[in-house]
Amino acid sequence: MKVVVLIKTATGGAVDAEDAFTRAARTAPGVIGPADAHALEEAIRLRENGLAHEAVCIALAPSSEVLGALREALAMGIDRAVLIADPAMEGADLLARSALVAAALSSEPADLYLNCTWSGDVDGTLLWAAVAERLGHPVMTQARHLSLAAESVTIERQVETGNVTLKADLPCLVEVTDTINKPRRASMKGRTAARAKPLAVLSLADLEAAPAKNGTRIVALQSTPPTRTPTLLEGPAATAENLVSFLETHGFLA
Repeated sequence: MKVVVLIKTATGGAVDAEDAFTRAARTAPGVIGPADAHALEEAIRLRENGLAHEAVCIALAPSSEVLGALREALAMGIDRAVLIADPAMEGADLLARSALVAAALSSEPADLYLNCTWSGDVDGTLLWAAVAERLGHPVMTQARHLSLAAESVTIERQVETGNVTLKADLPCLVEVTDTINKPRRASMKGRTAARAKPLAVLSLADLEAAPAKNGTRIVALQSTPPTRTPTLLEGPAATAENLVSFLETHGFLA
């Protein structure tokens, strides 16, 4: 059984000395987001427990300057990493990005696809559902516990009324929360072993995927209308008596 983890690279501090001194640009390299680490940890545990034979990490980005995140994933224990880097991804909206992600996942057929609840800069779950629709696979979200069988995956998620158990056939896309596990830190041994692990950098042409067209466009921008008219008390007016009077007038004090 094969598990693929999709991560969203984010910029951060230098991951190692090579990133700090030999990267082409002076921008910070890619690092693993806190939530993504939970999806990676879950894939590694499934492999370590004998429920999966391979754990692969995939990331998409406009450039290859985010390799630091994939190196960190390999150091954690991921077997193989793939970066889809292409300038055509710059500015892709939800519809376009879901098509690109679906093409990337199709290039690595798996039984279970994992991702995290949020990516650090975008808080939402619509992308994973859109990708599942394009692939024709079931999708389950907000998994706080996951168990894998030969042909199915079962998750537990928390809702307003308690815990709910959901089950779906494989292949399946599952989004995990930050309560599912405690991610490990990459050890020195893991970092050394990561140097010999495969890390491929591909383009959209390698996937035979055409750059997807955005389905949304910005038609207007305007400032948020003010909802309050604040009163600023300063200087001699900012006395205790004036403040108390202001609070009484606006009903803050009985």
